[in-house]
Amino acid sequence: MRSYLLVFVTLLTFSCTEKESLDQFYWMEGLWLKDDPDSMLYSCESWTKITPFEMSGFGMTLDSGDTIFYEELQIISGQSDIYYIADVGDGPVSFKLTQVESDRWVFENPEHDFPQRIVYTKTDSTMTAYTEAAQVSIPFRFKRAKE
Repeated sequence: MRSYLLVFVTLLTFSCTEKESLDQFYWMEGLWLKDDPDSMLYSCESWTKITPFEMSGFGMTLDSGDTIFYEELQIISGQSDIYYIADVGDGPVSFKLTQVESDRWVFENPEHDFPQRIVYTKTDSTMTAYTEAAQVSIPFRFKRAKE
């Protein structure tokens, strides 16, 4: 009986994986304004830590006060992977975190038409989000909004 219990506890231990904390993304929390003084458009991205395993956000672009683009965003820690999820109104699309460097994070979904990659980089005062596919890379540079 003890051996069965030991086998059960061992299997249970190895089959349960802990979610990974999203602390590497906490720097994103807050409001970020697009850094493009020549543009007539106002764009921003905002992030909030919901739990240690979920960040929630949105991105939007305004033209003369009218919303011309809006997306709901999430970064979540699943059982074994971290995902970036974007929904521009036609259903959520998930991108798996595939690369992590000190100040660079790459999320990929090769099955999606565009983008297939979303890359975030940071410096002391800026955040850049790249939407990419094949030979196309579109940068969105943001500065943290002053409180």
